[in-house]
Amino acid sequence: MATVAKVFYSTYAILLEIAYRAWNVRHKYGFSIGDMAFLMDTPLSFLKKIENPTLNVPPSSLKTNA
Repeated sequence: MATVAKVFYSTYAILLEIAYRAWNVRHKYGFSIGDMAFLMDTPLSFLKKIENPTLNVPPSSLKTNA
């Protein structure tokens, strides 16, 4: 059982380190959490406008499913 715990902890620590380094690099170059809108179910309308400034986003898209 101790071996399983060590493997789990080691894997968790490695993944956490990778995630931290990726976040740190993104933060260093000026990216923000808003740039990761692809992780959300529905990207916010202002992020859609940033990607395509000519896009007219209807007010109905401002509603969330929360």
